[in-house]
This record gives sequence, C-alpha cells and structure tokens, in this order.
Amino acid sequence: MQSVGAASLLGTGVTSAWAQTPTVDSAPTARGSVNQVMVTEVVPGATVTLYGPGGEVVDEAQARYPDDPLEWFDAASYVFRSVDPGEGYQVTQTVDGQESPRSEAVEVFNEDYVPPQSFYDDQDIGETAEGEIGYIEMRDGTTLAHQTVFPPESVAEPPYSTLFIYSGYAPSVDLPGSEVIVDQIVEEKGYAIVAVNIRGTQCSGGKFDFFEPLQVLDGYDIVEAIGAQDWADGVGMVGGSYSGYSQFYVAAAQPPSLDAISPGMPDGDFYRDVGYPGGLFNTTFAALWAGSRDESARHDTDGRGDTTTRVHEDPTCMDNQSLRPNNKSTLARMQNNPTNTAFYRERSPWALIDQIEVPVLLNVSWQDEQVGSRGARMQEKIPDDTRVRFIAGNGDHNIYLAPPVVEELLRFNSYHVREEIPEADADDFDSFEEAFAAFMDEDPVRILGEMDQEQEPRFETTHADWPPADETWELYLQPDGTLADEPPETSESAVSTYRFRSEPTLTQPLARDDQDRLVWTPDDDEAYTAFVSEELTEDRLLLGSGFVELWLGSTAADTDLQVTLSEVRPDGTEMYVQNGWLRASHRQEDEDLSLERRPWHTHRAADQQPLPETGFANMRLELHPFGHLFREGSRLKIAVDNPGGTRALWGFEVLGEEATNVVAHNAAMPSKIALPLVSGETDAPADHPDCGTVRNQPCRPVDVAAITGREGPAGVFGVADLDPTSGEATAGEVVEVGATVRNVVEGAEAADASVELLVDEEVTQTTDVSIAGGESQTVTFELETGDLESGEYSHAIQTGDDEVAGTLTLSAGSPDDGDDDDDGASDPDDGAVDDSTGDGSGGDGDDEGSADGDGPGFGVPAALASLGGAGYLVKRRLGGEQETSDE
Repeated sequence: MQSVGAASLLGTGVTSAWAQTPTVDSAPTARGSVNQVMVTEVVPGATVTLYGPGGEVVDEAQARYPDDPLEWFDAASYVFRSVDPGEGYQVTQTVDGQESPRSEAVEVFNEDYVPPQSFYDDQDIGETAEGEIGYIEMRDGTTLAHQTVFPPESVAEPPYSTLFIYSGYAPSVDLPGSEVIVDQIVEEKGYAIVAVNIRGTQCSGGKFDFFEPLQVLDGYDIVEAIGAQDWADGVGMVGGSYSGYSQFYVAAAQPPSLDAISPGMPDGDFYRDVGYPGGLFNTTFAALWAGSRDESARHDTDGRGDTTTRVHEDPTCMDNQSLRPNNKSTLARMQNNPTNTAFYRERSPWALIDQIEVPVLLNVSWQDEQVGSRGARMQEKIPDDTRVRFIAGNGDHNIYLAPPVVEELLRFNSYHVREEIPEADADDFDSFEEAFAAFMDEDPVRILGEMDQEQEPRFETTHADWPPADETWELYLQPDGTLADEPPETSESAVSTYRFRSEPTLTQPLARDDQDRLVWTPDDDEAYTAFVSEELTEDRLLLGSGFVELWLGSTAADTDLQVTLSEVRPDGTEMYVQNGWLRASHRQEDEDLSLERRPWHTHRAADQQPLPETGFANMRLELHPFGHLFREGSRLKIAVDNPGGTRALWGFEVLGEEATNVVAHNAAMPSKIALPLVSGETDAPADHPDCGTVRNQPCRPVDVAAITGREGPAGVFGVADLDPTSGEATAGEVVEVGATVRNVVEGAEAADASVELLVDEEVTQTTDVSIAGGESQTVTFELETGDLESGEYSHAIQTGDDEVAGTLTLSAGSPDDGDDDDDGASDPDDGAVDDSTGDGSGGDGDDEGSADGDGPGFGVPAALASLGGAGYLVKRRLGGEQETSDE
C-alpha cells in the first residue's frame, strides 16, 4: 500500500500515464520534484513549455518519446532540470501551433527540503509475497519498487532489526547473494530485509540519471519510511558493489533512523577507481557496465527483473516507465568526459564521505576484477569521530560473501543495529554493555592473508589504523635490472627501454582455466622492462598503497604506463600482487590530496602536459591498495609495461602511437618504488602457498637471469616531422623523403643509429647516423619511383626505436627525364609534392548513447564472460581533449 501525501503536497496526485491517449486539448500532467518538474501524458512530438510562478516562460523543449516504443507506450514526457525552487509552476504542450491548457500548479523544492514526519508515518510497507513487488513513495510522489522479506516466526517476532539493500539492478525481485542474505541473515539470524530498486530502474518510477541528488534523497526517504514501520526496530544497510557504494550516499544524507552501513566492494571515485584508472579508459569492464546500466533502465528492458513482462501485470510498474525516454546515458557521458570533469566529481561517493556519521564496516578485495581496491582509501575522508571497521584481503569481487567477511558483517550489525550480543561472543560476556565495550576496543582493521579458492585465509592480522604501515620501504631501479636500497651511483645517462604497443587498441583481459583460476601469460620480451631485488633475508608484510616513481622519456609525446608488482618465489615462478596505471600526460599531482605513499593525480584537461622531445619527465604511479606477505627467500619484482594482461575483466583503450619508452635510473634521476612496510611478525605459515591456490593471484614462470645483468642502450632514437606526410607525384619521379631523428637520452654521448626508408613495409634504403643525446639530425632519402606502378603507397622512416609513416600517391605519366617514351603530353612540375596534413581527430560521443551488457553485483554476471567489447571502444581524440560537463 502507498501514501499519496507527497504527491498532494507537490500539487498533483498519482495518476496513470496510460489512462488514455493524450491529446492537445488536455493539459499534460506535471509533478514538482527537487529542482525538477516532471511532465507526462504528452502527445508524442509536442513541445512542452514550463511557466514560472509569475506566468513567465522558464523553458521549453520537445517531449521525449522512445524511438522504438512497445505497443502500450502511447505518451511522451519530459523532465525540466535545474529549476529554481518555488510554488506555482505550470506546463503546457503545443502541437502544430495549438497550445493546450495549463496544468495544475506544482511546487519545486530544493535539496534541503524534508517531508514532515507524517509523510513517513503514513507509509505502509508490508512483506511482499514471493514473486511480487511493493512500492514505497518518495517525497516527490515517485514510487520505488521494493521486495520485503520477514524472518520465519520460529526465528524472530516483530519488531525486526531491518537491513536495507539499494541498487539499480533488480533487488526488488531478485535478492543478491541469496545464500547469505536469505539463508543466514533472514532465516538464521532473524533480520528483515527491504530491497529497493533505484529510481528509473526495473519497476521503480522516475528517470535514470546515475546518482543524481534525487537518488540520494530517495535513500533518505526509504530509511525513514522503514524506520516508521511498527515491525521495524533499527535500520542498517548491507550489500556489495552497486548496493555497496550506494550506502555512502544514503549515509551522507544522514537519515535519523539509519544506525549503520556495511558497504562491500565499493567504487569511491568513478574516474580514478574504475572508469579511467590513471587516465586510461577501462573499456572492457567500465564501459560494459555503464552501457548495460543504460540498457537495463530502458522502458522495454528484458534484463534483470523482466520489466517487459511485469508491466502487463502491474499498472504501477507500467505507469513508472513513463519518464524513461528522459534517461541520461552513463556510457555516453563517460565517453564524452575522458578527463576528471564535474560529471565524476559531483557523482562520486568520495565527494560525500566526510558527511557520514553512522558506524561503517568497509570491505575491499585487493585484486577485485570489477571495481579494484581503491575503495580502501575511503577511510581517509571519513570523519575521525565516525567508527570505521575495515576487513580486506586478496581475492575477487565476491569477497563480501566469503565466510570470514560474513562473520564480521553479522557481528557488526548485531552490535550496531540489533544492539545485542552476537552468537560468536555470547559465551564471553554477561551484558551487552560489556560485550559492546570489548567490541569497540578491538583493532578495527582485519586483514585476511592468502585467501584460497574457497575464500578461506591462511592467516590473519589485525591493526589499529589504516594504513598500518609504519615504514616506507624504498627500492631503487638499477642499470643492471636489479633493485637496491640505495640510488645508483652512476652519473651517466643509464636507461632501460621497452616498446609501447598500440595494437590491439583494446588490450585483452585474462582468461580462466578449467578450474576457474586466472591464466597469467608471459609478456612480450620487448614490451616491458623489469627490475628484481635480491633474495629477502626475512619476511616482509606490505599493507597499503605504494607508488613507482619514474624518470620517463619517450619517442612519443604521450604514452600509457602500467606497473606490475609481483613476488618472485624460490620455485622459479612469480605471483601477481598489484598494479598501477598512468597516462604520462596526466602526471600532474594535487599536492594537498597526495599522501606519503599515495599520489593523487588531478586528471584535469588543463593540467595535461606532453613529454619532452628529449630528456625525461618525473612522475609517480600509484600502486593501488594491496596486502601481501613477501617471504624470506623470495624476491620483489617491479615491471614497467604495456597496460592490460593482469586483470580478469580490465582492459584499456590505449593511445594510438607506438613508441619506445625510456626509464632513467642514475644518480641524477633515481627512479624507485616506495612500499608500505609493516613491522613485526605474523602467524603466517612459513611455507609459500602453492601456485594457483591463492585467489586472484595467478603465477607464471619467470627468468631472473634474463632481467638482471643487462646493459642499457647507448641511445634511443625517435623519428618525427616526416616530409611528405601525404604526397602526390608522377611515377618515375625522384621524391625526396625526409624526417628528423633525435636521440632522446639527453646528456648521453654520441651513439650510432641505423635509419631506414620503407615503402609498403619493405626496407628500400638505409643510412647510418651518429647523434649525441638531446640532439637531432635531419635524414633525407631520394626515393626512385621508376619501378613503381601508379597507385597509393605507404612510406615510412624508422629507427630501431621509432617510426613515422605517411602515404604517397603516384599517378601515371612521363616526366621529362630524357627517355624515348615521350607521348607529347606536357610534363608536370618537377618535384611537386603536396605535403598537406590533417589532424585525424574525431568528434565526441553522443550524450544520449547507450550500450548493451550486464554489470557487477553479488556474483560475476555471465554476460561479463563475453568481452569482445567492440561496441564499447571509444574512438575519441588522442590529443587536445576538452574538459566538458555532461549538462
């Protein structure tokens, strides 16, 4: 049952958009909301006009209607956004110059408005029958679909401690992680569950606009409506992934009835954490997830919740689809915002964390293949007087359902929501006060070490703070491929190089074997450079964030970087630990937000800067939060390589220009790695875990001898300024082709390079040059075209480190070269070549775009197993990106 109190307050009742086909003779239906006016029952193709409290025209637009509507979708709609608060707004519709009567007047509220307590008291939320859904009304009259489950009478009697799940999947019809949520939390522990679909998803009303303020205020209203029920006694929030980070928004709104939240596997910063780690578009997971959210929020979705079927059985569900043509595309906005714009800053939970006052149980997996581990840093911004417990470990996106995490979840909610001693502590205390005091005195940080495939840890550690590291362990990259405690002594320009590859543009994520274990394949020897420490003489526990500081040069103006931390074990294998990423042009840091071991890059368009043509730029790449025990006898390895190839679901759209990247490591430019070292011993087993047994930390063979003992190149030679880039000539002419060759290793002594001219990828001429570091030389070839037929040819000049290419079009003809084949035609101008160029840049994506797929939740969806991803490749400009807002 639902109340219409809010709708009445806002100036209109809840009426069906499908009662009759609208005509211009009748006024559309208007509903006031928070800084919005929602208009339904509009003739498709009509223009809707919003009139202000004084009768003035505030805005007008064409009503929105699906491109391919189902047969029951017979009316258009529109949502006016950013409307100033006030009473007396009205709307009309106009068709072929005929304007309808004005609607009833409605009131628009600001974000500070809170309904009276009577609005929540009048709500009647009951248990839903299996397969059925109910509705809870929001402050603007919108109704959200919910599923409410009560415990068996044999387990508990009302009032029940209640846990609230909130996401954009279909929790109103399909409880996530039912083996835990239903079997343990409801049927064994006696909690009630209320699972609600976010506005604009499944059968919930409204339009979908990813975590606009209305979705936050809806969470507030749901908590207060639950808290007003006679059967409810205490309200907490549970859930992982989507239903994990949604808890941050609701808690930040500070609904009085909320007692605690327990977010698992959260995404705290939609740009840095998942969408664009280090500035690289995560085009296999993030794009797939965003596109699938767009699809599942459509009016005709056959995705989670089977909305298309339900609308024929449920008039409220059908009515709630009316605003769906006004959905904002999450995928298109990601595509249109490749830098850290207002779209991310205003919607990321990070912006609201400092407003949370209720106790928090945070859960993170270091190798989470969907949202990563940067959610661990949310603790940095939670107020000091807010109680935070943190449980984390290695593993995947399902760690929230791991037995040790569920144990912690039940204890936390028993103390903070139910306010009773949990079963795990019942034998140790005589009163709740005594037990709660002991619980509050426990170390709030619990780390699960070496979780196996069954999600059981081999050992655990607890700590008073996060991060617990009390020392920064620094290791310096050495010219011979080793890592050492001190910077290199050499003052020479000692460097290591590797080849940055742009193909495939979509770097492929990892596969799994027949036992569902990740398969980590060896890297191309030319596509990385690596450094390995000496064998450790003692165990070293690392917990927290770290960074890799590089002095980087390149033959390109920009490049994409990945650093990979691994443990080289005595058995000749290396075990994956963690990654970091960075687009070199995004290296600018925010000094106020950067910490000792955690750089914070601005990722603003205005802060981007190219790499120098010669010499090196300094930059730090964040190693995302991790925990790992490096055992005695092992070595630590850090690789600088091409993005991709280490995560089960993460792949990146990388820059299109291939390059040779150069890492300097000498006394003047000491590249290094900084790691979070925790002192003290652990109770971990002395032996290394078998390869393949540690969840989401795959192994592969490693050859230490091939990494160490190497010598760097004498010079690295970039090529630029190809002339002509795009030219035309007559077959038989001699065409001069030239380019600038530079030694990018500034300060190095003169070194020799072989420079080659290629035509259609075949080497036709070669010349040798000697160039000192930081200097350049123009190299010119005379291309004989007498043996070439007319047509288009590729031509290029390359060194062993770089290449520039262009096209040359030869037309048939006979130049004045003294041959006997004169046909009387006039000769073309000798040597005339068109060297005009184009920028090759493409436009931005469509803000209203959408894409197919499925997203994360409790359990990895089967749809994510198919990651061709072609539909999600974003063809945006690789240079000159503009910082834009989605509005």
